[in-house]
Amino acid sequence: LTILTDSQTACRDYLRGRIGHRALRILRSGNHITQRQTNEEPIRHTIVWTPGHAGVTGNQEADRIARGYTYYRASKVADLEGNEPVPQDYSAILNYYKGCRKRYPSPHNPLSREDSVAWRQLQTGSYQNLHVLNKMYPTQYTDKCPWCQEPPTLYHITWACQRISVVPVITNPSAEQ
Repeated sequence: LTILTDSQTACRDYLRGRIGHRALRILRSGNHITQRQTNEEPIRHTIVWTPGHAGVTGNQEADRIARGYTYYRASKVADLEGNEPVPQDYSAILNYYKGCRKRYPSPHNPLSREDSVAWRQLQTGSYQNLHVLNKMYPTQYTDKCPWCQEPPTLYHITWACQRISVVPVITNPSAEQ
């Protein structure tokens, strides 16, 4: 069995007998299956360092698939099959990757800078709230909602708390109100 790698460190470690647990398990399972089927000696493993897998047939496809798995948790497998080519201009590359990561549209233009930042923080769940502040400064901020004693998460303070008294309750609303 010939193993191709573009990592000099992995190659040196393998030659010194230092190998990761997963790689060792894979190599041992391959030997075990082969011995069971043919009753032969274990397979000899050799490792070859090839910089960037230069000249190896099928490397472009393997490289595309491997790079696709770097964003595996962020995207679906079907998205990896239809990747469009990345532009070669530096600013175009930055804009391409920025666009790939973007989940929400930009804030509306009439918003001030401060309001835009607050809106983005609300969208991403990073707006400061008592629950997060309590984790950073436990002696200064309590982990209880000031109105109902529940954990004061961002969702709770903005939507779920029924006893919040920031907005006045209008008992007899008129048609204008």
